[in-house]
Amino acid sequence: MANDSILTYLPTGWTEERYKNATDDDWESLTEEEAELLFKREIAEKEAASKLSHQAFQNNMIAKAQAAGAPPPAFSSRDEEVEPHSLVRLVEENDWDDFGFLVFRTYFGDEPLWEGFRESWDPILQHGFDMASTSEGLERIRDKLLMKTVDDDLTDGASAEGVASAYRLFTEDEDEVEEDEKLEPGLRTRMCLFVDQECMRSVMEPKASTPPFVKAVDIELGASTQQRPGATFKVAIKDLATHFYPALFLSDISDVAELRPSKVGDVWTRLSLSAYGRTQQEELRKVLN
Repeated sequence: MANDSILTYLPTGWTEERYKNATDDDWESLTEEEAELLFKREIAEKEAASKLSHQAFQNNMIAKAQAAGAPPPAFSSRDEEVEPHSLVRLVEENDWDDFGFLVFRTYFGDEPLWEGFRESWDPILQHGFDMASTSEGLERIRDKLLMKTVDDDLTDGASAEGVASAYRLFTEDEDEVEEDEKLEPGLRTRMCLFVDQECMRSVMEPKASTPPFVKAVDIELGASTQQRPGATFKVAIKDLATHFYPALFLSDISDVAELRPSKVGDVWTRLSLSAYGRTQQEELRKVLN
């Protein structure tokens, strides 16, 4: 949807008044697609207002210079002043060659199902990059995305605790492994991913009400942390790289379980209202967008 069109977008049955005064119940009544489009409208409106304010400031400075008989001031390009996406800053500030997740396969009972999942999930994974505006800079790091898959039947039927334990094996005793076998810095995350039969079917047999997903688990589960709400939950594949990944690096999130969806069994998306409150979720949205 073009930027000028998104500025007038409204879900079916909504009015401008309802949009301006939308409650939590209003937002929760929307489909995933409607909520995403409406959220993009909010962002586009803020960007448009910011540009107008910036242009008004420049015009005022030019007028003052002319009145004083001085040459007009030089302004840097507006594009140069736009803050890149938080993911871009995270990857570039750490100078990572790769970023992403370690992904464990835990269901080996249907090889065609697995192969179909592998073929289908990458286009979904690219959704956040495809939808981003040029100013966010995500194209600069798109090719650095690495989802390292562990396809070994030793994890067949593994529990969430088993997956977390398998992840920890990749980071322990690294002095004894070859350099090219060490886990890349950009793949050292507070949660890793696993794909069971339910995840595979969410991609191969999609439902309108549920976005395709994988499952995330606290890498310390079974070691320094115990099973609890949010120790593992579903994450929408389309938001994995551009939104869920940087959320795991937020300094004010002391326990990754705080990122869990508001309802048990729901799928985490960038539009999710987490259990730790709407105010904190709004702050998270500001950081991620």
